Amino acid sequence: MKLLPRTQDHLDIIDIKDDILVLSGGKFRLVVEATAINFELLSEDEQNATIYAYANLVNSIDYPIQIVIRTRKVDISNYLDYLDSVMHEQPSAALRKQLANYKEFIEHLVTENTVLSKRFFLVIPYFSGSAAAAASAQAKKPSNTYSVQKLKKAKEVLQQKFSDLQWQFNRLGIKVRQLNTEELIRLFYEIYNPESAQNATLDQDIYGYTTSVVRSSIPPVQIDEESIAGNEAQKTDTKEAKEDQVNNE
Repeated sequence: MKLLPRTQDHLDIIDIKDDILVLSGGKFRLVVEATAINFELLSEDEQNATIYAYANLVNSIDYPIQIVIRTRKVDISNYLDYLDSVMHEQPSAALRKQLANYKEFIEHLVTENTVLSKRFFLVIPYFSGSAAAAASAQAKKPSNTYSVQKLKKAKEVLQQKFSDLQWQFNRLGIKVRQLNTEELIRLFYEIYNPESAQNATLDQDIYGYTTSVVRSSIPPVQIDEESIAGNEAQKTDTKEAKEDQVNNE
């Protein structure tokens, strides 16, 4: 019987280890999340300084980086429920009226406009070996194994690249931070499961992506053997008492 290919077979991600993405073919990636600045609100001098700093950033790197902008619709139903709870608990009639007007304004705003949230990511690459070796590995079947030594070396190089980029982005007024293993798992879970991610969470088993079987989320019931033995003894005594009563009659 021919087995169908797994979803994992179509992904380049082999593992997420020590805050590093391990890809097939001996490739490693470090993912960084960045804040944003409103360029239009800057003065002319600030805009020129920002452009100059960005030009220096681009000219300072000698390796490719990937910029990812992730846009999602914002679900504010929980926020509206929170306003309802606060409104009901508010003893002042005037404040309750103000909260009701504010909630109506938010609902109207969401109806007329789509509320979006944006997150900005940078992907910093590391290739084991030379560029020619990397190109040769791409032509062949990618390897799904990696060594601890390669991971350690990749992490050192990626951390150095991240430190350099962090300094450059600070000049732009942009804060960057590296995503840890848990945040990477959550990010890719939401990317590959956009619908279920809205209702499901990974709080119970954050590393469940490596689980080979489905496990029940219901905790096992603890059985008290002494209590069961006591109940069985009580049933036996009751049964014997009934039999004695019948014999006496």
